[in-house]
Amino acid sequence: MREAAGPIRDLLNAADHHAVLNWGVGVNLKKLREQPDQVKRFLKGNLLGLRYMRQNRDGAIEAMVNRLNLDRETAEGVYQLSINNFSKDGTMDEAALQIIVDQQLAEAKVKEVPLSQVADFTLLRQILREPPFSQ
Repeated sequence: MREAAGPIRDLLNAADHHAVLNWGVGVNLKKLREQPDQVKRFLKGNLLGLRYMRQNRDGAIEAMVNRLNLDRETAEGVYQLSINNFSKDGTMDEAALQIIVDQQLAEAKVKEVPLSQVADFTLLRQILREPPFSQ
């Protein structure tokens, strides 16, 4: 816990200036082929969580207080600083994703890999066309 030093001030938020990868799901191809319904259920649950965080500020802060053992002022500051770092619908701009993938590949000293081998939003896009997300 931080010591009381006054409210957290937002001087600069990286998400306001460029894409930040703050959420992702990794699934191997076997799981995707053999159990796509399970993957879809998992994605739906995550999307509901993202929606809850955005639509229920007080509930999200309360969860941080209770589950992360933060005091309310810190939880409010964390919420304010981080909420815009989360995708609204689980997707990410392809150009921004490419930059992040390229950085990761460079760090791993791996040559170029097509984005289509790294990310596939097909199931997510299907879910986003279904209620309650299509509204």
